[in-house]
Amino acid sequence: MSESQLSALIVDDESTPREVLAQYIPWTELGFGRVFCARDGRDAWEIAQKENPDLIISDVKMPHLDGVGLCRLVYEHMASCRFIFISG
Repeated sequence: MSESQLSALIVDDESTPREVLAQYIPWTELGFGRVFCARDGRDAWEIAQKENPDLIISDVKMPHLDGVGLCRLVYEHMASCRFIFISG
């Protein structure tokens, strides 16, 4: 894996959307070498601090820390990370 490859973090408290996004987006073709998943904003924040993802795809409503709160935390520490919000 080259160091220039991007990384993504998928965050959703429901397993089906999380798994579908992780499995069916052609990540490698889009330049992503690593894709991480988290069950809620709190877990996502822990992963983000370790992995410094380039992109986070996050549900808005989640327990413990919602997507908007996660976005605020990430932008305070990793301003170059980009967000895509999803919601049912």
